[in-house]
Amino acid sequence: MFELENFDIKLETEFIGRNFIYCDEIESTNTELLAGKQQYKKTGTVMLAEKQVAGKGRKDRTWHSARGLNLTFSILLMKDVVSGININHLNLAASLAVASAIENLYQLKTELKWPNDVLIDKKKVSGILTETSIKGTKVERVV
Repeated sequence: MFELENFDIKLETEFIGRNFIYCDEIESTNTELLAGKQQYKKTGTVMLAEKQVAGKGRKDRTWHSARGLNLTFSILLMKDVVSGININHLNLAASLAVASAIENLYQLKTELKWPNDVLIDKKKVSGILTETSIKGTKVERVV
């Protein structure tokens, strides 16, 4: 089970994770943060769920998480941070960050499978799904 106190003590970021939302069970953290609800408009908001019942993958694939076995979360970035950023680069950067964390924390060799998977011994251990909310031609939010 996730312990917010331990997370907060170890957090070394300026804005990512400073606004943290914990959910025991939710349909999809991405869907919830993309919905544009008034309470979710702060860049860096992290929503973590113990279990997702309608998680999403690329190409409209469904994804299910088991309670206590997966790390399922989304990070909200608002237009003030993502303006001018290539979203594909953001996805790659997220994948690299996950791979680097696994290698540094667990000394395991990772590989990236374009565009969004992290592999260990040729098996998928992580998938990054980047979604956007667009108004006109401008990106409003990225999750």
